[in-house]
This record gives sequence, structure tokens and C-alpha cells, in this order.
Amino acid sequence: MSAPAPSHSLREFVDKLLLLDRSLQQPGPDLDDHGFVEKLLITADAAPVLLSYVDSAGRYRFCNQAYERWFGEPRELILGRSLQELVGEAAYEIVRGYAEAALSGQQVRFERVVPYRMRGSRTVRADYVPHVLPDGRVAGFVGMVEDITELRQGEQAARMAEALRESEDRLRLALSSAELGIWDFDPRTGQRSWDARCHEPLGLPPGEGRVSQESFLVRVYPEDRAVVEAAMRAACEPRGDGRYRAEYRTVDSQGRVVRWISSHGQAYFDTERRPIRCIGTARDITLSRRAHLRVERLYAVSSALSQALLPEEVAQVVVREGAAALGALSASLVLVSGDGTAFELRAAHGFPEGVLNEAWRRFPLDTPVMYREAVRTGRPVLYGNLEAFLRDYPEQAGSPALLGCAFAALPLQVHGRILGAFGFSFEHARAFTSEDLQFMESLGQQCAVAIERAHLYEAERQARAEAEQLRDRLAAERTLLETVLQQLPVSVVIAEPGGRLVRGNAAFEAIWGQRFVPSAGIPEYAVYTGFHPDGRPYAPEEWPLARSLLHGETVVREPVTLIHPDGSRHQVDLAPPWCVMPRGARWPAWR
Repeated sequence: MSAPAPSHSLREFVDKLLLLDRSLQQPGPDLDDHGFVEKLLITADAAPVLLSYVDSAGRYRFCNQAYERWFGEPRELILGRSLQELVGEAAYEIVRGYAEAALSGQQVRFERVVPYRMRGSRTVRADYVPHVLPDGRVAGFVGMVEDITELRQGEQAARMAEALRESEDRLRLALSSAELGIWDFDPRTGQRSWDARCHEPLGLPPGEGRVSQESFLVRVYPEDRAVVEAAMRAACEPRGDGRYRAEYRTVDSQGRVVRWISSHGQAYFDTERRPIRCIGTARDITLSRRAHLRVERLYAVSSALSQALLPEEVAQVVVREGAAALGALSASLVLVSGDGTAFELRAAHGFPEGVLNEAWRRFPLDTPVMYREAVRTGRPVLYGNLEAFLRDYPEQAGSPALLGCAFAALPLQVHGRILGAFGFSFEHARAFTSEDLQFMESLGQQCAVAIERAHLYEAERQARAEAEQLRDRLAAERTLLETVLQQLPVSVVIAEPGGRLVRGNAAFEAIWGQRFVPSAGIPEYAVYTGFHPDGRPYAPEEWPLARSLLHGETVVREPVTLIHPDGSRHQVDLAPPWCVMPRGARWPAWR
């Protein structure tokens, strides 16, 4: 009596089971390569077919209750035995090729008369489904063997349906715990179907479980459609491994991004390697993806801020990168003026040309705008819709600078000081999440620190410029002084307060009759010879310059006699602290 192969439902159950194993990647540290599959197979323990798991060494790792009835032995005596040992040499010679094919990664289906060691010859219809690990290794295969020798189709089908319903319930619970939805695609018809968990992420109305490929792609973000189609083509490639992997965004009817989806699947082929089916899982990864993108944006902001030296450059980086990270329609940043009476607009992004006119470049601190409240309270100011915003700021109605339907403003604080505020507007009404607020606060903290650093850099740069100007002015004055000293007809000596002589001009040697000799202090003035009017020689501390330095004495034209190396005597007048001139000569007008 003829009967169908192991039912479509059981085969679908095994396909989903293996797909779940692959989607979860690492089921747990306490399970080996096939332990997870073994645990899930237990959910089908009561299935009225021979259901087993054979590992890569050809040994039974799991068998259901049907094996005990079939071979007349408790499963404890079956597990661990080899396929050859359990079924017998004659039967093994028939099934060995199919088992080897399954352990090489091929799906096998056959119907044969098999001479079993204890059951005798039985006509069986079997499926061997390989268990392929994420790294491509085959850990074993799931065997489904149905005795169709004396099959009473109606009774057997009813028992199988009941057992499979129980198994499906258990599998559904496992999928729910893993937050995975199941989808099914028929490459021959282009039809897709989804379970209930896929409806919301994909934007499907409740109950709409089957749509065309074109209808599905309409729900995919335009820039991601090519990725999804390429992944399916690769999975259905006869020479490939049949694996499907894609990460894409879904959109609503207005084209707005709604969800990020991570999808994994497996394509199946007929005996001629034509794709006949692809089933897979879909996981909503929106929150983790957004968090990842915002971390990337914060790194981008940090990198850009590290290269921004001036406050204006810092502000431009923040509004540009912040608007991109948050998907904002516009962004702007203001700083409190130095006198604390006004806001000064430092950067804006997303506003039409000419909207932010001169009136917005600097405006009073008490202007009714969100910045005022953010600076006054030191806390974020959020409006999820336009109506709520206009209730508090009716003056802004109709303003060309009012863009969008949701708004946020946050203070810029560093070391307890509020430097200003920055704000964003969004195209559509929204509920600000804690993740949104945390990101904006992190952005504001980075911005405030960078602006403070930029202010310090600007002050340092200004101080350096002033120092360079002073240095240049001193150099010019020194050059002028040197020129004047060299041209003076009088002997000029420059001394420091401690008595060190540092400079003598060109006229010094002609008047003193000797070269200028620098000295470390007053005692070294002894190298200079001069005489009082009574003929006494000058001691070092008696020179007018020394007396002026030591005692603050003011000396005006003290006569001194100098004797040159040729013996000639010269009368000069000394006038500290720096000038010596011939007696009777006129003082320079600038003296």
C-alpha cells in the first residue's frame, strides 16, 4: 500500500529547527556542535516516524520513541552505537551512500527496501537533512525514516498531525524566546509568507501573511533593495551553498525608515539543483543598530572636533554631525556673549538661504526661544509635536526659521558653567527616547569641552600674537637705540642696576682713550683711570655712575681728568647714569 514520505509538516519542522540553530549562532556554552539540535529534537519525541540525529562519526546521538518500538531495545542501548551496528551489515550497505552524502552537506531523500537486522526487509521512505554549522562544517544529520510497508495512511497521518502540532507549539515557543520571525519564499512563484512575528517589523497588516516579491521590496528602503535581491540570487545559485544573509531597513508608506532587520535563511533544491524553496528568520535589530550608528557618529564627532581649533569650527562640526546622527531637519548652536546679555549664533545647518538674517546673529538673552529655557534651567527642553511647541512659543508661529514638527534644545555646560545651547528640529512628530536624550547630552558635553578648549586656544593665540608684536616693537626700538648710540658725539655707557656694564658706544674709545671693557660689577671699574680736580685718582666706587647706582645720588657734569695712552690730558664732564661727554660740549636735545 503506497503512502507519502514523511509529511511536509515534519520536514518543515526540521528545516526550521536547523535554521534556528544557525540563526542563534552560539546556543550556549554548555552545548557542543550538535547538543542544541538534540535538545530541540526532543520536542518531536512522539513523532510517529523514526527520527534520529547521527553525528559526523556515524553514531546515534538522539533517537525518538519510535526507535524503541522498531528495534525492541531501550534508547539507552541505541545511543552511541554506529549506524552500521544498529541496522546490520546488509541494511548498512544500502543506506551507507546516502549517509555519506548527508555528512558531506547534501540533502538526501530515498525510498528503498532495506533488510534490517531485527525487523527484516521493510520498505522505507527516508530524508537525511545535514546539520551545517555557521563555519561550514557538517556536525551530523537529522534522519527521518518512515515505514510504508503496512502504512495505514489515515490513522498514521492523524497521529502525526497531533504529534507535530505539539512539536510546532514547542518550536514556536523557542522562536518567540529568541525573538525570531519565520519567513518562507518560493522562487518558482515569487510568493513570500511570514509568521505573525514578522508583521510589525515588515510593516505588514495583521493577517497578511502572503505577498509577492514586488510587494515585499516596496517595504524595503530603496538603497537596500539591491542588497536584498542580490542575497536571494546568491542563495538560489545552484552551485552555491544556499545560504541567505541580508541586513536591511524597512519603510512606511511615506518612505520613512521604520526598522532595521537582520535576516538569515537557507535555500533548498530539487534533484536537478533547481531552487524550490527558501526559508529563513527575521530579527528586529533596530535598537542595537541605532546604538551602533550613534557610537560611530560620536567617534566621528570626536575625530572632527580634534581637528577643530576655533569655536566657530567646533560649532560647525557639532551641528553637521549631530544633525546627521539624529536624522534632524535642522540644527543650530548659540553661545552666551562675553557680557552675558545676548546669544550669539555660531553655527547653523539645514536652514534655507537667508532665513537666519542679521537679527538672529545676535539677540537678547531674554528672547522667547528654547535656548533661553535651556540656559536658564540647565536642562534639556523637548517638544514632541508642533502644537505643544506653539503653546509655549506662540510668537514663533509663521516664522520662516521655524522648521519641522518636533524640537529639542540642550545647554552646553563645562565645569558647572553654561556656555550656551544647541538645538535640533525634526521633520515629523516624535517621542524622544532615553537613547535620543543620552546621545544629545553626550554630543553637548563633547561640544562644550571642545568650545572651552577652542577659547583657550584662541586666547593663547592672541597672547602669542601680542607677544610677537611686542618682540618686534622691542627689536625695532633696540635697532633705533643702537643707531642713535653709534651716532652720538658723546660717550654713552649703559649699566644694569647691579653695576654691570653692558654697552659702550663708538664715541667711548675716542673720549676715554681706551676700548670699552664690560664689567661684572662696580669693583671692576678699576680698569678705568681718571682724576679728581685735586689730582686724586678715582676709586671704583667714587665714579659718578657707581655713586648713582649705590646711593641714588644725582650727579650733574662732574669734571674728570683723563690721561690717554700718548700722555695727553683731557678734561671731560661725567653725568650718570649713562653719558660721558667732552667738557664744554652741548648735551643732545633728547637728553
